[in-house]
Amino acid sequence: MTGTFLSCKKEKELVSSKDMVEVYLLKSVQLVSGKCEVEKGETESSPLIANEDILGYSPGEHRFRIKDTAAGKVKALKDGAPFAVSVNGRVIYYGFFKPGYSSSSCFHSITMELPFEGKVFLRLGYPGTIEGVTVADLRNHPELIAALSAQGKLD
Repeated sequence: MTGTFLSCKKEKELVSSKDMVEVYLLKSVQLVSGKCEVEKGETESSPLIANEDILGYSPGEHRFRIKDTAAGKVKALKDGAPFAVSVNGRVIYYGFFKPGYSSSSCFHSITMELPFEGKVFLRLGYPGTIEGVTVADLRNHPELIAALSAQGKLD
């Protein structure tokens, strides 16, 4: 007589550690001389926006949808707070938090803004780009897109 085996499929698969996308604040930073640009930095031990806080990402709008708890942490940031976006523990790019009311410019970096609750936009420069200044656009870095796609988080 053979036995019958039943299995239950989990409704939600665990995310592989190779698919982790997180945003960290920097506890130490070295800036490029004369520019609003991070040359290198050391991340905090805990992410500002953890992988599980990310609900979706729109490559066309360069926008993360995040949980309200994470949005509250972003909203509480001071103007000019440096951050790093990482995939699988490796920094993909650095940037600065720049709220829409900021009176200081930042033309040399990717900037983060939270204009609507739960939506974080990543822009080139603040308040935008200017002629003669090039910002390396890593917002849709292939590793970032691959990790988010593997989790089904692309909008």
